Amino acid sequence: MPANTTKQMPASSLAAKNFTFKTFLGRHGRFWITFISLSAAVILFMAFLLKPASGPQQVGALKIGQAAPNFSLQNAVSGATVQLAQYRGHPVMLNFWATTCSACVTEFPLLERTYISNQSKGLVILGIDQGEEIQAIASFGQNYGTTYPLLADIQLNVNKAYGVSGLPVTYFIDASGVIRYASIGILKLPTLTAGLRSIGIVYAPPNV
Repeated sequence: MPANTTKQMPASSLAAKNFTFKTFLGRHGRFWITFISLSAAVILFMAFLLKPASGPQQVGALKIGQAAPNFSLQNAVSGATVQLAQYRGHPVMLNFWATTCSACVTEFPLLERTYISNQSKGLVILGIDQGEEIQAIASFGQNYGTTYPLLADIQLNVNKAYGVSGLPVTYFIDASGVIRYASIGILKLPTLTAGLRSIGIVYAPPNV
C-alpha cells in the first residue's frame, strides 16, 4: 500500500502565521474585530431603512391609474365637511391612520414636515382615521400639532372604498384626481419621494 503523502504544516509555520495575524491586528485586535462587525451591522441596517420601494403598490381593488373615489367626511378638528373633489387641481396625499397604530404615529412627524414644506407647491394631505371617535382624533391632532386636516371615517366607508384594512396606507393622487402611487406600511423617505414625484412634486425637505 502506498504511503500517505499528505503533508502537515509544521508547528513552527502555524505559529508564524498566528503571529503574523496578531501582529497585523496589533494589541487591540479584539477591539478592531468588534468595531468592524458593528460597523457592518449598522451599514446593513441603514441600507434596509433607506432601500427604495420597488414601485407603486396596489391596495385592494383600486389600481394605479384609475380615478380616486370621491368622499365626504368631517374634519375632526374644525368640524367642516371635506370632500376630495374640492381639491381637484391640487396633488393630494391620502394617509389612512389611527391613533392606536404605532407605525402611523411614527410617520406623523414626516407627514407634517412634508405638508409644511410643500404647501407652496399646492400639496394637500388628508389624514383619514380608521373608525375612531371625533374627540379622540381631535385630541390627538392637537397634542401633535398637526396642521393638515384629520378626517373622521367612523363608519369606515372611505376605508372600504379604498381597500384599506391594515395601517398605515398612503395614496398619492395627482391634480386631475387619478391615483398615481400607493404605499402600504410606514412611509420611508425614498417611498415618499417617489410618491410625490409621481404627482408632480419634487420633495422639498423642511428648513430646520
